[in-house]
Formats: sequence, C-alpha cells, structure tokens
Amino acid sequence: MDHSPLLMEMTWPEIQKAIREHRVLLFCVGAIEQHGPHLPTGVDVYLPMEVALRTAQAVNAIVAPCTNYGYKSLLRSGGGPYFVGSIGMRGTTVIAMVKDILSELISQGWRNLVVLDWHLEGIPFVFEGADEAIREAPAGKDVKLVKVDNICGLAMREHPELQRRMFGDDFPGWAVEHAAINETSLMLAARPDLVHMDRAVDGEPPQPFDYDVLPVPRSAAPASGVFWKATRASHEVGCAFMDALSDTLVQIVRKEFPVRE
Repeated sequence: MDHSPLLMEMTWPEIQKAIREHRVLLFCVGAIEQHGPHLPTGVDVYLPMEVALRTAQAVNAIVAPCTNYGYKSLLRSGGGPYFVGSIGMRGTTVIAMVKDILSELISQGWRNLVVLDWHLEGIPFVFEGADEAIREAPAGKDVKLVKVDNICGLAMREHPELQRRMFGDDFPGWAVEHAAINETSLMLAARPDLVHMDRAVDGEPPQPFDYDVLPVPRSAAPASGVFWKATRASHEVGCAFMDALSDTLVQIVRKEFPVRE
C-alpha cells in the first residue's frame, strides 16, 4: 500500500483512485462508554479501529473514520447511565447516522463495504441503518455490505485455545467481559499508553443480570464499572487475541470479496 489506509488521511484523488479500483472499505461503529477506572471511555473506538487497520494492511483495504458515538450504555452490558463519560444516543439516531454515512459512501462509488460493529448495545440499530442504506441504494448498483458484530466470538471459535489461555476455568461468559480480561488485554496490545493497570480492579456483574428494571436502579451497577477480573489481563494475551481478531476479519474479507488485493 503506497499511502495510509485511513480515509481521513487520504486526499480526494487518492480516495477516488481507491473507489475506481473497487477496494474494500472498512467502516467501524463504536461508542464512548465507561470502561472502569483503568481504561479510557474510547475502548469501543480504539479496538475496532486497530482491528480494521491491521486488516486493511493485509488486504489492501481502506478504513473509514469510526463513529465515536453509539447507542446508550445499558446496565447489563456497559454499566448504564450512572458513569460520567458514557455518551449514548437514541436508537433512531444511530439508525439515521449509520444509514446516512453508508448512503453517502455508496453515492460516492464505494461498492464493497464491511461494517465492524463493536458496541454490543447498538447491534440491531446498526443493522437497521445498514439495511436501509442498502435497500435505498441506486438501482443497478452492484453494492455488497458485510456486517460483523461478533468478531471476538468468531475469533475464539477459530482459536479455541485462546479462551482457556485468557479466561482460565472460571469464565462465566462474554456477558461479564465489559472492562475485564478481554478488553483490558486488547487495550494493552493496541494502546498500552491509555491503560492504567495500577488502577485495575476486579468487579462483579450487575444485579439483576437477567432482566431490566426501569428506571435503572443505581445500586445495581458495580461501583467500579468493571464486570469481572480486570487484574488478570496481560499484554501477551492481548497481542495474541488481537492477532486472532485481525486474522478472522482478514479471512472474512477474502471470502466475501475475493481477488481484491
């Protein structure tokens, strides 16, 4: 690749050339949300962008700017509304935002699109925005969009040895992984300068964990915003899992958009 794969660092003639070459465009949808006392609120932006950047370098793709804002933080998956720094939008806003961005990209000529959705709470709204954009694409345009919203689970399926290496024998499930071993380890691999392991604490899942109560009870959220064992995170495991995530997305791109390198 003779230039940065980041769209926002490219000139318009470089972007036009990439479009004419039918390059794949990777579009990350993230969120600003609390991730405990040891991680920045931008975890759901930094991590998908790192995966996308590594993937782009492997398959000669382009990475569009990430949406820094997503659907609101929910108690059972992100700590809820009681932590400053979590900035969420309504579902209808997310739908409109994703649709408008994708529609604009399609109108400019992008035809091969991958949406990497990292923020659990926003999955259905991102899908709806993507679906509306594709449905309203100009007739006769050969547009294909692949939406990936479970990259961690897909990578773990392809690399089952990583689950035991990362979580050990007492892993209660992905639902408690907010700001814990996985995300902390990945941030140690992607942006160690933003991780404060001296502040890391082990937490516990919100209660109740199997259903929602409205208004959301303040006492139900873990005081730290950490749902499990953040102190078990490691740079080594994070690097291994980041490689697995990138490899998984590379394989998806190569399968769905062959001979694009």
